[in-house]
Amino acid sequence: MDDNSSPFDLFNDIAFRLKHVFEGIERKDKEVPKRVIRLCKDIQALCVFDIDAALGAVHVVRGHLYTTYHPIHIAVICEVIGQKLKLTKEERLPILAAAITGNIAMNELQLSLQEQGSSLTSRQRAEIDTHPVRSCEMLQAIGVTDKVWLDGVFQHHEMIDGSGYPDGISGDEISIGAKIIAVADKYSANVSPRAYRESLTAQEALRQFFVEKGQQYDGKLCMLFINELGVFPPGAFVKLVNGEIAIVIRRGKNTLFPIVCSYIGQYGSVYGTPIKRDTSIKEFVIDAVSEPDKNIPLNLRVLWGYS
Repeated sequence: MDDNSSPFDLFNDIAFRLKHVFEGIERKDKEVPKRVIRLCKDIQALCVFDIDAALGAVHVVRGHLYTTYHPIHIAVICEVIGQKLKLTKEERLPILAAAITGNIAMNELQLSLQEQGSSLTSRQRAEIDTHPVRSCEMLQAIGVTDKVWLDGVFQHHEMIDGSGYPDGISGDEISIGAKIIAVADKYSANVSPRAYRESLTAQEALRQFFVEKGQQYDGKLCMLFINELGVFPPGAFVKLVNGEIAIVIRRGKNTLFPIVCSYIGQYGSVYGTPIKRDTSIKEFVIDAVSEPDKNIPLNLRVLWGYS
């Protein structure tokens, strides 16, 4: 990356290219598998460049179609979990490839569901239940043969208690890649808004994993992910004891005391220049979880110190 780039510029570039990858899959372009792997390598590079910004993007970057940003969010989380499991870079690549292509057979339906406030129709339910199989078929049609990649796509909605689909397998029958994707997919979906509900806060989504760990999702992976993100992960919005509203930009050595960037003052005025705060200092301790003000645009480059 050049000196004028930021992790968010790289994220946007990946999103733009992923859209064209999806179009290539529809055309049955046999060059697409190579392009997917290049994208996955760039997602890995994004995480190396600034992992806190990459995790922040999972919580706040929504400037693309859901079918584009959601797979990248999943892949970022998969990369984080894969690293903590000490999987090699090469071992993680096909898992990331599965993460960004796992829902290709239902991209159009996903866009419709983003705006749909009513219950699923029987036809929609059937399309959801069969999309792992159809996504695998689409990938095989363009020459994908990697077992880890295909298993990740086919099994990413299988649950460890056997309640998932398409085959209802359980426990160790499910590949480690699919288990990782399942955790990442669920978390990303929970922190993303829908027409019928607001997004969960990072804390609510992590709390849900803690309560339900070991039921549908692998308990070890859930705890690993929770511990890695911390109490206040990058991209979380908080209120400080001095009344400021801030966004978490860096995880601290102690998960209770991240580095934040305050952008709203105690009386509600927007700071012209956001102010970095260390929440381990008593004047800037986090008082509560907050919600972003949708009327205030966020310049992520500035907040993360890239401007």
